[in-house]
Amino acid sequence: MYEESAAGKAAGIGEEHLRTSSGREASRPRGGAAPSAGGPSARLETIVGGVLRYGVAASFLVIALGFTILVRATYAAAPHPGAEAIYPPPQGHAEVLRSPAEVALGLIRGDPNALVVLGLLVLLGTPIVQVAVSAVTFAMRRDWAYVAITAFVLAVLAISFLVGAAG
Repeated sequence: MYEESAAGKAAGIGEEHLRTSSGREASRPRGGAAPSAGGPSARLETIVGGVLRYGVAASFLVIALGFTILVRATYAAAPHPGAEAIYPPPQGHAEVLRSPAEVALGLIRGDPNALVVLGLLVLLGTPIVQVAVSAVTFAMRRDWAYVAITAFVLAVLAISFLVGAAG
């Protein structure tokens, strides 16, 4: 694939000057990776990076929407505009949504708190999805050591969620 040219051998420590099989000259730092051709690996890395970027953006949008609806609903219920509209006096305990099923029921009821909690669940789930996508990416590259590492990380995450849910 790559052959070190005479200039590369003479360069010593600095850069390797390589000649590709098509005769094109290329260089890279010694010990570095081959120049990327923008093939499937680059696309997979873009997907893995996009999972985190888009997951955080989606989480932000859902939380902002839920908070906006919550503030508007609270403001509309106040008899007059003022601090009480945004910071109403406490009236008992707030409903705590403890499970995805409760969040889903809250969304069906139109509870803006459920929308905020959904955004938080999306934020919590984003790195887990990123690890899963990384595992698939490594499997497609047939890099079995990294598949095993990411599978271990997913197992630890699953166990921690199960232990947290149990107690």
